[in-house]
Amino acid sequence: MGFKKAEKATYWSIIFAACLALVFFISVHFFLESYYRHALNSDRLEVITRQVRLLKKHHRLMEKNRRMMADVENFTKQADQLGLTRKNWQSYDVNIQQALAFSEIEKILAQAKNSDSHYFKPVILQLHRFSESDRTKQQATVKPSNSADSSETIQKDLMITMQGAFLVRQM
Repeated sequence: MGFKKAEKATYWSIIFAACLALVFFISVHFFLESYYRHALNSDRLEVITRQVRLLKKHHRLMEKNRRMMADVENFTKQADQLGLTRKNWQSYDVNIQQALAFSEIEKILAQAKNSDSHYFKPVILQLHRFSESDRTKQQATVKPSNSADSSETIQKDLMITMQGAFLVRQM
């Protein structure tokens, strides 16, 4: 009778161990399934967080661009009201390269001042002083004339090179 009792106890312990193993494997399965879902959801959360951050950045950039476009539109409206558009200005090219006296150069530079009705847009302004040898060559090339005006030859002081454009406002 003792042997059957021992056999019965071993039988129940094997069933109990099998049940514990089954519970263990089921627990491991649910744990791994939960861990996989957790890792997947963490990755999704990271992606969504990044997308939200990028969308907020894009929204700020779009808002900044919208404000900038509004400022540009206001500026162009003001420019139109003041007549500062291209169609209201005529361009005249300037290209001077010659030897002149100081007084003539002063007149040219005085004309190049900006005002409400015109604007000078300079590209090049160079002044070159003549050396003494250049002056003697200049005097040698001047032909004597019989008229009273030409007997007083104007001395050329500087060589001026001036390029640019006059922008004149059309009223």
